Amino acid sequence: MQECGDVQVPYLRPLWFLLWCVLSALGGVALARLELSRLQAAFETDARIAHRLLSQRVVQHDAVMATLALLQPAADASAQATPPEQRLPSVYPQILGVQRRDRGASWHDERLQVAETLSRALRRPVLAGADLAGGRYQLVLAAEPTSFAMQLDLRAVVPWSEWPMAPDTSPVRVTLAHQGQTFVLQPGRIQGGGWRFEFHKRLTAVLANTQAASRLLNDEPPELASARNAMTQAVEQARRASEVVGRLRRAVERPDSAAQRLPVVLEDAVRNALYLLEPEFKRREVVPQLDAAGGPTTVLAEPVALEQIIHNLLMNALQALEQVPTPERQLKVTLGAQGKLGLISIADSGPGIAPDVLPRIFEPFFTTREAGLGLGLSLCETLASGMGGSLTAAHNTPRGAVFRLALPLAITP
Repeated sequence: MQECGDVQVPYLRPLWFLLWCVLSALGGVALARLELSRLQAAFETDARIAHRLLSQRVVQHDAVMATLALLQPAADASAQATPPEQRLPSVYPQILGVQRRDRGASWHDERLQVAETLSRALRRPVLAGADLAGGRYQLVLAAEPTSFAMQLDLRAVVPWSEWPMAPDTSPVRVTLAHQGQTFVLQPGRIQGGGWRFEFHKRLTAVLANTQAASRLLNDEPPELASARNAMTQAVEQARRASEVVGRLRRAVERPDSAAQRLPVVLEDAVRNALYLLEPEFKRREVVPQLDAAGGPTTVLAEPVALEQIIHNLLMNALQALEQVPTPERQLKVTLGAQGKLGLISIADSGPGIAPDVLPRIFEPFFTTREAGLGLGLSLCETLASGMGGSLTAAHNTPRGAVFRLALPLAITP
């Protein structure tokens, strides 16, 4: 008979230990890769937000210069006591100063003349020069009868209140580069060794949903849902956007605005604006009320300009309503006629307009919103007066604001 018993294999213990070490190492690698992926995703998110904020500022500065061109007086108008460009540095801290070249005069700097020639050909603001070492750059816009040059402070351009990173403690280094020059917006804590992520983007103005969609599709990985949404909005608004651009271009060139006025039914213009803003109303849970009980009111107006005014006034009302609880949000549009004028009244139940603000509400570049440009209402009043009408603002009862647009009634047979 053979005696049976346990057999110990001494080499299995080191094998199990080795296997444990391998599995632990693999687990550590997997965790490290997950952490690196998380850090990279967070880095790219912050970088994209920073790029978007800076691009928005580029758009804002272009809009400010375009508005200067629109606000300058016609050739036969009397000189303004205070040109609007002189007020800009007190409104926008990033604007160090604005120069103007009136018809028949010359720039003191040849670079400005070269930039104006290019701006006239491209019909948009262009970069006249960048002193990144000094933290400054300059834009030029060619217009008639006056062209403008704006100098900006690079550090003040950054909207730090919305910046996604703590500029003093973040390890991320943010720089702007142009023609071999570099300006450090955020120093970061770059050290030797370790992993490093990089993000490079051209800082250009975002001018259309189609351009935004193109960038989204070119991203890695492509942002398909956002691109699809951007393209849908582009299709819906392409006609209106092209007409608005054409109208603004004609306004800068100072044509005979009376020749562009046509009979327009106010209710049709309001419904078009409400349709375009339907997503904004839904997002804020606001149900607009339209009161046209007096019957169709037909005014003499430039259709695109009228739609632009209504669009801006509705958006201002929606932004005001964001400041009150959802159940208290009300917006009413009333249409009618009085004497020889057609009237549109847009009233909201927002916080209203402060008494000291009301007298300045249509002043160019005046705004009470941190991210506001102070251009919308000023442009609306300019468009209204250009069509022979008027735009006024008042307190709503019991709370909120009301804007009233008056335009000449169309002569009907």
